[in-house]
Amino acid sequence: MPSRLMTFILESIHAMEFPPHVLVYCLPQDKKRDIKMSNPLRGEVLRLYKNLLYLGRDYPKGTSYFSERLKTAFMKNKDITDPEKIKKLVDRGDLVIKELEALYFLRKYRVMKKRYYEPEH
Repeated sequence: MPSRLMTFILESIHAMEFPPHVLVYCLPQDKKRDIKMSNPLRGEVLRLYKNLLYLGRDYPKGTSYFSERLKTAFMKNKDITDPEKIKKLVDRGDLVIKELEALYFLRKYRVMKKRYYEPEH
């Protein structure tokens, strides 16, 4: 069962299409100003990226695997400027966060159950 959930999470992350405003520091100063002024959802995208990166630390396949997939997902459609589409993608990212939290909760529950309860036969 966890493998199906992990597959769903990875597919969802890979299907996300976010503007990569986390890499703005590489641009010249005038371009940074244009990006910051042009997209009011920049803060939400940054929050989502940071939350997913934080949750990826405990991912079963490893942090580097998760962060590479996350970066690919955010870089996929970096030129999207439509606020409605960005909002929809941020909502999908929030769903992925909930799925990751459920995955971690189930893993912790199973460990606790193994420690404190007798195995059922």
